[in-house]
Amino acid sequence: MSHVNKNHTNQEPPLHGGRAADIINPSYETNIKADRANFRTIYIYANRKNAVQELPKREDYTAFDNRAQFPFSQVKNDFVFVDLAANHAWKLSNTLYLEQNGWDGLCIEGSSEYWYDLARSRNCTVFGAFVGGNEGEDGNRIEIALGSAFGGIIGENMDNKPGKINKKTSAQVTREIVSFSTILQISNSPKMIDYLSLDVEGAETLILQDFPFDEYTFRFITIERPKPHLEKLLNKHGYREVMKLVYWGETLWIHEKSVLLSTNEIAGLAKNICNEIKIDSS
Repeated sequence: MSHVNKNHTNQEPPLHGGRAADIINPSYETNIKADRANFRTIYIYANRKNAVQELPKREDYTAFDNRAQFPFSQVKNDFVFVDLAANHAWKLSNTLYLEQNGWDGLCIEGSSEYWYDLARSRNCTVFGAFVGGNEGEDGNRIEIALGSAFGGIIGENMDNKPGKINKKTSAQVTREIVSFSTILQISNSPKMIDYLSLDVEGAETLILQDFPFDEYTFRFITIERPKPHLEKLLNKHGYREVMKLVYWGETLWIHEKSVLLSTNEIAGLAKNICNEIKIDSS
């Protein structure tokens, strides 16, 4: 499979002892698109055997079991996800288990401290970018808080407020943003994406307010603490909230026309999974 194109051209020779894990898809066609969109390719050496051995045991993926109790978690093969923002390769990951079940996808993460483990330990195509706005705003500069799992874009409507950044744990830097649609275009992502994990510390509306919902559809979305404006936007484009998955506010959404089960049926399945692994979804 590859809904996300991962084909190499010119039959590159094998890398002895490891692989070149690509931050941008290495195919010739995609690299041309990436260069035109101002992305640059990075190859990270990774001994695949060592990387797999160093992953924690599946029962230690506590964050995944806590955060991603949705009905398709056991479905295998030929499904596509987008993880925005991916953060750590396995800690707090909503998509690692899916990937190990044969899913394909994108891991989008702006903080460079996470790129090495993502490229080394994961099979997803990794984009190093901070995401927001529309395509006409690609390259605009914004203030970012770096240095923790709760870092992200700084703004009055974000979780990271101006003047309230903990300088002991986070560094404030200036970076350029790129639109979500630009990344989907140059990665050759399919128009129907099975799952979007969206957790960007309050920047969810910034990312989706100008998103071309008429071009791309997500069957399932999980969003942490969506704001009322974002809820209204999602409803307008055919998405419905199913339930709050866990006590800190992560919610499950479906695109009604793209999912056969009703919201009540999906909620029932998700609650059963929560009960099995003893997670409080209330």
